[in-house]
Amino acid sequence: MADLGGKDDPYHVNVGLRIVNTRLSVDQNQGTANPTYFGTDSWNGVLRDFATTTTVRNYTDFLPSINAVANVGEGQKVRFSAARVVARQNLFDLGRGFATDFTRNPTTDLFTFTSGSRGNAALEPYRANQFDVTYEFYFGRQGLISVGGFWKEVDSFVRTDTVAVFVNDQAGGRLGPVSQPVNGSGGRVRGFEIAAQYAFDFGLGFNANYTFSDTKTDAKNDFSDGLPLPGVSKHSFNGQVYFETGGVSARLSYSWRSKAYLGNFGFGDGGTTRTLGIYGRSYGQLDGQISYDITKNVGVFVQGINLAKADQSAYLQFPDLPFRYETGARRIYLGAKVNF
Repeated sequence: MADLGGKDDPYHVNVGLRIVNTRLSVDQNQGTANPTYFGTDSWNGVLRDFATTTTVRNYTDFLPSINAVANVGEGQKVRFSAARVVARQNLFDLGRGFATDFTRNPTTDLFTFTSGSRGNAALEPYRANQFDVTYEFYFGRQGLISVGGFWKEVDSFVRTDTVAVFVNDQAGGRLGPVSQPVNGSGGRVRGFEIAAQYAFDFGLGFNANYTFSDTKTDAKNDFSDGLPLPGVSKHSFNGQVYFETGGVSARLSYSWRSKAYLGNFGFGDGGTTRTLGIYGRSYGQLDGQISYDITKNVGVFVQGINLAKADQSAYLQFPDLPFRYETGARRIYLGAKVNF
C-alpha cells in the first residue's frame, strides 16, 4: 500500500494490492450408484447409506485498488475509486447434497421422480472490476449533497439453473428438473446515486438517497435473454428523519426497492423442462425507534420493525402468476442499555 499527498495538498491518493489465496475442501453427501433407503421403496427419498464426495480446490486472486480524493472548491470534493474485488461463495451453495422429490402417479399408482435440488462444489467466487466517481458538496451544519456514478464489470456471479437429471423411482426412473447454483460467465452493473443529509440546530435532521442500477448478464430462460443480475432492483430509496435533544432520540426510517429478478425456476412438462423467471415484487418497509437516556450510563428504548405490516411476495414470470407470499408482521422490541 502507498499514499500520495500530504496535509497541505488538495488531493490524496491511496493505492494498494492484496493477494488472496483460498483453499477449499467441500464434503457433499450423495446417493451411491445403487442406493438403499429406509423403508421398502426408494420413493421415500430417505437414504440409509450414501457416499461422501470431497472436492478440494485452491485459487489465488490479485486485487489492485486505487482511491483518490481532490478538493475542487470550498466544501467540495471529488472522489474516484477503482478496484478488483472478490466475494466468497455461499457455503450452503457449495456443500448442499442432492435432495429429491417424488409424487404418486394417479394412473399407475407408482411414485415417480418429479424434481430435485443440489449444491455445486465447483462454484467460483463473485469477481468483478468496479469503478466509482462521486461529487460531494458540504454546507451548513452537517449538510451534504452528493452525486455519484458507478460501473461494475462482473466476471462471475452465482445464479440458479435447472438441469435434467435421471433419478431412479418405482416406475424405473425418469429425467426430471434439478435446480442447482451455477456461475454466470459475465455481467454488467451501471448506475448512479443521489444522496442528501442535513441537521438543524434544534435537533431535527434527515438523510435520504436514491439509487438507479441497470444490470445485464448472459443468463436466460424460456422468455428472456440478457437477464438482470439476481437480487438487484433497478430503483431503490432509503430515507430517515430523526430528532435528538437532551436524552431523547427518535428515528423514523423508510426503505423501498422496485421489483427484482431472483433467479430461474424449472419444472418438468412431459419430456420437456420449462424455465421461467422468478421476480420479487416491489417492497417498502417502515421502521422506527425512540430512546431515552435516564442517566449518562443507563437508557431505555422502544423499537418497531415493519410498522406498516408490509407483505413480501414473488411471481413466476408474469405478475398474475403468484409464486411465493410472506405475510408482513410488525415487531415491537422493548429494551434497556447500559454503558460502562
